[in-house]
Amino acid sequence: MQREQAFLNNFHRVISIMLFLIIGLTVFTGCVARLIRDPWDKTSRARYYDVNRLTGSVQARFSFSQGCSAVERADYYQAVQSFRDALEHDPAFWEAQYELSRVQAACNDYQAALENLELTLMNTTDLELIRSESERIRTKAVDYYYNQAQSELERGGTRSHAESYLKQALEVGPEDIRVLQALGEHYLSLEKPFLAVHFFRKILEIEPDRVSVIEKLIETYVQLKDYSSARLLLEKCQEYPGVADTINRLEKIIEQGLLFEPQSMGSLNIEHEQQVSRGQICALIVALFEPDQYSWKSVPDGAHPFIALDIKGHWAEEYIKEMIKYGIMLPYSNHTFKPDASIVRYELASILNYCLINIAPELLDEKLAKKDILVRDVSPRHAHYQAIRNILVLELMKVDRQSDFRPYETLSGLEVIRIINKFKSIINPGNTRD
Repeated sequence: MQREQAFLNNFHRVISIMLFLIIGLTVFTGCVARLIRDPWDKTSRARYYDVNRLTGSVQARFSFSQGCSAVERADYYQAVQSFRDALEHDPAFWEAQYELSRVQAACNDYQAALENLELTLMNTTDLELIRSESERIRTKAVDYYYNQAQSELERGGTRSHAESYLKQALEVGPEDIRVLQALGEHYLSLEKPFLAVHFFRKILEIEPDRVSVIEKLIETYVQLKDYSSARLLLEKCQEYPGVADTINRLEKIIEQGLLFEPQSMGSLNIEHEQQVSRGQICALIVALFEPDQYSWKSVPDGAHPFIALDIKGHWAEEYIKEMIKYGIMLPYSNHTFKPDASIVRYELASILNYCLINIAPELLDEKLAKKDILVRDVSPRHAHYQAIRNILVLELMKVDRQSDFRPYETLSGLEVIRIINKFKSIINPGNTRD
């Protein structure tokens, strides 16, 4: 009898403990597995997270709940930690990744926020939500970096810091006209008109009739003494309202300058260079033969990506990117471009040959193609043999008395000026003056 009583007591004790554990677990999970309101939305129309359905991990749900509570308290450091903990317990918990990106944006860590949103796309089907948030963060990032740049300039900070902020703004908002214009004017103030031209042209690709930028670009072309480009732009913008005064003011300067155009390349400050760098050549080609004026063909989207690791922050970075984009010049196999390395003769021949094919292919007719050219030091199996041959046929470059092309020899600034001026004269014979 006593044994039966002891057995029943133990049985009841075990049942009580189990019930206690079940009730405790239910209470614990109930605290987590509830509807959690969007912590950023205080309105009555806020959406709710049904955390039970979001993830099978109790720890992930608990950390997510803690993160949302931290956001409501504006304790963003704790929120970041909590959402990261949730992702450690369940890497596919996209809602935690999404909320983490929103907190990072609130902390002005926009690069990390955008990267997390990209990762979120791998685990969700709500693409519209992610794209909408990405657009919101990008807009906020551009405003933040742009305002930081302006503040840096207003309080007399260093121009390099302002430039850094503007470049970060450009990275997240490549078509923001405020940023493009600020960069163009920044480079004008640094006496780097080539870079300024690049950004002003980008603006006109987006808004072709923006009169203030048209004026600025024409003035910059005049400053560079690139009167042909200035005149072409002037002719294109005749139809836009509000440019009459600009046309009257600049037309005489441009027409005067055209009389001296063969010497205009001297304004690029390379005439005294013993050797011309790859970066300088990129700037020359993009500025003189701009893609939107001529039919340049970009590298197909599915082609092998070309990455140059050593051009970030280089003065010719934007020009080099354009050359790579169109496959005119490419990085080396180790993903370096070597922008300060000297250009050699075969490289310039290859560049000019590309321009010929895209700008004036009629110059390479059958008659020229059949013309005999003797080049002793370049084998027909050389990767750039046809380009060298085409350039020699048109007499843009020449062999020496021994019929050697000297493909790996560098070029001086004066040599480059003569070659490119001659190239311009044969593709635009109407623009040259005696």
